[in-house]
Amino acid sequence: IQALTHLRAQAATAQLPIVAVSASSLTMRREDFLSAGFDEADRYIISQVQSGDLVITADIPLAAEVISKGAEVLTFRGDLLTVESIQERLSTRNLMQTLRDAGLANSSAPPPSLKERQRFAGILDHYLQKSGKT
Repeated sequence: IQALTHLRAQAATAQLPIVAVSASSLTMRREDFLSAGFDEADRYIISQVQSGDLVITADIPLAAEVISKGAEVLTFRGDLLTVESIQERLSTRNLMQTLRDAGLANSSAPPPSLKERQRFAGILDHYLQKSGKT
């Protein structure tokens, strides 16, 4: 929620449009997001993303799809995912899913730490500056 609040503020300052797509409700103004079902949200993002767009997601398979279309991906923990790093993330995600399915790993990640939230904000600010919008 804090990441979305920061994103909204930064986008408004930079006069950039944002579209938040979610399979569940978000704490944002209704006009700022599209609500879609689980698979529909991913399909919508993949169909709309363009090279140079920034997608903020924790969904690693979605990140791989949008990276393949030339978009940049930022996680809520402040990790910028790239063509070079996405395969390792996919492998780790798949391993963890297998371990969770077998009951050998916890299914929930802790919330982002203060350091991770600060890294997210810094990368978002850098992206907006790089775009020449701030």
